[in-house]
Amino acid sequence: MEFHYEAWKKAMLHYSIDLAPDDYYPLEGINVYELAKKLFGLHNLNGYDEKELVNNKEKYYLDANKFVLYPGVAELLNVIKSNNIKLGLVTARLRNSLNSTAPLEFLKIFDVIITGNDTDVGKPSPQPYLKAAKKLGVMPEDCIAVENSPIGILSARNAEIYCVAICNTVDSSYLSGANEVVRSIEQIRNTETFKELIQSQCEVDPKSRTVFLMS
Repeated sequence: MEFHYEAWKKAMLHYSIDLAPDDYYPLEGINVYELAKKLFGLHNLNGYDEKELVNNKEKYYLDANKFVLYPGVAELLNVIKSNNIKLGLVTARLRNSLNSTAPLEFLKIFDVIITGNDTDVGKPSPQPYLKAAKKLGVMPEDCIAVENSPIGILSARNAEIYCVAICNTVDSSYLSGANEVVRSIEQIRNTETFKELIQSQCEVDPKSRTVFLMS
């Protein structure tokens, strides 16, 4: 997420705007073109081309991006997959951008990937999560969403999905809409919700529960 922020920051310098972290991180998760509109609106920039801003942002992101997993991600994914839990990725990123920056072996971990190209409207609409649940063949109430932004939390909760939020980009005060808030990805494995999810795999059809991870 830090690489995305730096890319937006460089792109906004074209309009003489020094983008602050608090301008970007609370909006994280919405469609990139909607995000561009909101950044223009936030700084009273009228009549500018959102596609130009997005294209510049993507260029800066591709130039500087390094694929780095947060601490605890690999271990969490291993636990999820070893317990035969379905795994989905629901992201606002465009599919070409995702495929250009995330290793194929990492993307293969997910049973379903929903990108910003795959729905008519993005987060905070429930549509991205609902589409992912449908493609996985599960009910939303049998899913867990892992999010890190208020926009993503709204999307999950609008889809009636239980949401665990992580404070890795914004303060916990932004994440009050989630069912649970943790300080790091490592802490997800210690939540009662996750422990119950793992336990349920010993008792029910493993096709009946899903974990979603944000991008």
